[in-house]
Amino acid sequence: MVTKEEINGYFLEAIRLLKAEGYTQKDIVKAAGLSQNTITKIKTGQNNAGDDTINKLCNAFRLTTRSNRKPSRN
Repeated sequence: MVTKEEINGYFLEAIRLLKAEGYTQKDIVKAAGLSQNTITKIKTGQNNAGDDTINKLCNAFRLTTRSNRKPSRN
């Protein structure tokens, strides 16, 4: 079973992947329909990324998730 910490790590890895591709955090939150506050709270451990949050991010940027939910490019 995947832990909340692992899911948060996958979410943050997706953010790092997108930033490495040149997207700003502002671009990311706008395209994924997330708030800046949501990302900040996940980064600081105040909130956990849920399936819905990861799905929004992956769908907006056409990332895929494997069975372990780790995001990647096709």
